[in-house]
Order: sequence, then C-alpha cells, then structure tokens
Amino acid sequence: MTIIGAAAPGMVALVHALDDLCVQQMIALPVDFARHFGKSLNGNGKGSVNGNATTP
Repeated sequence: MTIIGAAAPGMVALVHALDDLCVQQMIALPVDFARHFGKSLNGNGKGSVNGNATTP
C-alpha cells in the first residue's frame, strides 16, 4: 500500500533513522541473537579466535 505523493525511504533516510534509540534497540535484538546463536553452533562458547571459528 502506497500513499500518493510519498516517496519511498532511501538509504540516507535509513542511516538517519539509526540516530533513534528505539531503532538501535530493534536492530540490536537480532544482531545479539545471531551472535549468541553463532557461539552456540561453535559448541565451545569461545566464539572466534583471530577471526576464525574455533573447533573443539
């Protein structure tokens, strides 16, 4: 659904939206989940060493 006369938000508008605390918190939620999920896939909870995933 589009509003007549309204332009779609561009990349500049999306970058400016990052100044809003609520937007930062909403973006941080899936990023934090992905970080913890990636560590659990690793199996040892150490995350990465020198940018490479560690193996047991």
